[in-house]
Amino acid sequence: MTAARTLPLPDEQPVAVNALRNMRARIAGEIEMHSREIDRLRAELMHLDSTMRLFDPGTDPSDIPAIRGYPRRTEWFARGEVTRLIYEAMRDNKIIWPREIAKAAMAAKGIPETDKAIRKDIVSRFTNVVYCPSSGFSGQRAG
Repeated sequence: MTAARTLPLPDEQPVAVNALRNMRARIAGEIEMHSREIDRLRAELMHLDSTMRLFDPGTDPSDIPAIRGYPRRTEWFARGEVTRLIYEAMRDNKIIWPREIAKAAMAAKGIPETDKAIRKDIVSRFTNVVYCPSSGFSGQRAG
């Protein structure tokens, strides 16, 4: 991504409103970027469909089911281990703080907290499990 640009602060608006405006502008930019990527992928799919019809005119590409992508696995945690750790924290503490659970798991596994990319990836995995609507943690949300 490019460097963050800030919008000018109008005299009549407080700093908090300006921060919200900047956040909104950044998110709108991400949506636009992803929209262009979706348009590119749809065009690529149309070309593939046309090519398949050239080789086999009887083929209906819409009959081919999409393959769902899954998030990449990490070498740090086994399948279901993040969920298990969250359940244990919920049972022991009655409240879930994804960042704290992730830090404790990193310390238990000897994962260095100095690597920002690894720390961000692991914290986001714990946060996603806690805040995912299908995970069964509804009503237990905490920061």
